[in-house]
Amino acid sequence: MIGSFISGLSGLRSNQTRLEVIGNNIANANTIGFKSSRVDFSDVLSRTLRGAAAQTAPLQVGRGTSVGAISTQMTQGGFQDSANASDLAIQGNGFFVVADENGQNFYTRAGNFRTNTAGELVTVEGFNVQGFNASDGQIPVTAVLDNIQLPREPLPPRATSVLGFSGNLDASSPVIGTDPTGVELRVGGTDGIVGTLIDGSVTLADDGTAVNVTGLGTTFNALAAGDTLIVDGRTYTVASITDDTNMVLDRPVLTGTIEGGAGSSRITGTGTSFESELRVGDTLLIDGADAVITAISSDTELSVEVGLTNAVAAGAVLTFSGTAGVVATESRAESAVAPTGTTRLADLPNSNLTVSVNGSTNILVEDLTTGEQVVVTMTGSQSVNEFVEAVQNAGISAYALNDANFTVSQLDPDNGSATSFRFVDSQGAQHVGIMSYFRTETPGTWVWNMDIPAAEGQVQDPANQLTTNTRGTLTFDQSGTMESFRNLAGADVFSLTFSASDSARDISVEMSSDTVSTMTQFNISGDVVVAANDGALPGEFQGFTVDANGMILGQFSNGDTRIIAQVLLADFANAIGLDKAGANLFSATASSGTAELATAGQGGLGRIIAGATELSNVDLAEQFTSLIMAQRGFQASANVITTSDTIMNDVLSLKRG
Repeated sequence: MIGSFISGLSGLRSNQTRLEVIGNNIANANTIGFKSSRVDFSDVLSRTLRGAAAQTAPLQVGRGTSVGAISTQMTQGGFQDSANASDLAIQGNGFFVVADENGQNFYTRAGNFRTNTAGELVTVEGFNVQGFNASDGQIPVTAVLDNIQLPREPLPPRATSVLGFSGNLDASSPVIGTDPTGVELRVGGTDGIVGTLIDGSVTLADDGTAVNVTGLGTTFNALAAGDTLIVDGRTYTVASITDDTNMVLDRPVLTGTIEGGAGSSRITGTGTSFESELRVGDTLLIDGADAVITAISSDTELSVEVGLTNAVAAGAVLTFSGTAGVVATESRAESAVAPTGTTRLADLPNSNLTVSVNGSTNILVEDLTTGEQVVVTMTGSQSVNEFVEAVQNAGISAYALNDANFTVSQLDPDNGSATSFRFVDSQGAQHVGIMSYFRTETPGTWVWNMDIPAAEGQVQDPANQLTTNTRGTLTFDQSGTMESFRNLAGADVFSLTFSASDSARDISVEMSSDTVSTMTQFNISGDVVVAANDGALPGEFQGFTVDANGMILGQFSNGDTRIIAQVLLADFANAIGLDKAGANLFSATASSGTAELATAGQGGLGRIIAGATELSNVDLAEQFTSLIMAQRGFQASANVITTSDTIMNDVLSLKRG
């Protein structure tokens, strides 16, 4: 009879324990990272009334139940998105590693982390999250487990050491006459081709039949009738020579026919070359009347000062007036002899040195007689004569573009392709660089040129230019694929070096075929961009993100992103054997085994989800069901005790009776 009391009492105790566990589970239904527990009952050793025999089973009476195990359920919880970058969740196996102020490690699934005043990543209770801290943007192979530390000091500048360019160079770009070795871009001639320059200046006046030329400081006797001259970009033939300062030129030959409507000042041509053969101010004979040109729109369209009295039918001959003709001109004259590898200035747009988008054109001029060099900076769209004057003002007073060579640091997109970028020195100062490419007469060969303009106004600073390897050749094969990239010495690996400032270290950038390996030369619009530049300005720490492998990537005000730490995960041979230590923490036990640390996503560990937290894995429906079952078990055990008590009273009453 006493045995039934003991069995009922054990049922009360065991179900009470189950009720306590269920109550704890329900209480933590909204606790981040909480893992529910389950109670498993075991029966108590039975009392044997009769042992087993060959033909009979043993007679045994149980002594009740006991709590066999309370096991933690390590099933995956759901996820809740968060706007906090430091909130982390684990999808799969593993635990975050945290440590107390004494350095003792604990383990948790609750990733609702934050930063403290020391810039450390911590739990809400102040335990330090553990991982590997980076050095110079990399996790060292010798890194040890430590408190994760976020940056507190500004990111130091990183001097540029690597450059890369990609894109296409238009295979149909105009050829700019260039020394085949890439030494100089050669452009010359006041109004035409570099050749034997007629010394001095000339004045042209049309008398109605021919063009009379008066020279100043000229030697016309060196010429002969029939020679070709170019004045103001227009070709003339020498008719006769009077002396060194007087001669007569034939009027320029006009080609094609014209037409125009009555009352209109617009004249159109067929087979005409208005831009090369005519100039504004010239006087034409149209429908028997003089017509002064006021504008030339193209080779087939021009405008005259007064509208036509009568319509001019198609096919009318284009001729100069018999009273005026060629507009009065003061200029320089050149012969038409063209040295190899030179380009007519008249072939550049509008015979002007058009400034690029960066604001200036910089020209290195060399006196071929003395070797003297000066840097001339041109701004805006300036004429060739203005360029000559600028060279003279810069110090070469006798400069007359007589077979002179010069380099242009920034060309108009019509003549080349230029890409600007920024160097950064060791102190974080920026220096604008311009990489230009010019197509040469050799198929598939381009000349590249590197310039470092000054910081203000982007005007080239001669004292702050690259010191070595600033020019070379870039070649492509017949399929348009990059073939070679070399400096003038023919080296395919070299360094660009220049002095950044008095206090910063010199900048040195290694250049090789890898610098332009992805560039192409196809017959499509050219567009070259900077594909790689490892220079970085100083930057303040602004925030971070965490990738699936636990890598913490810091974001800085200079646009740089670098690795600052890596969160590690711990795994156990028997995670159910971990001891709950409170504050959502677990500690290792002999049952769980020692922690094995690894990177998220490796060795069977789960991946990390940033901006989310793992919810409790408590299933309330299941818990309520278990609660009912525990209640019924408790009530039934209580009934066993009351029933046994009633029977005991009946037995005692037999004796009294």
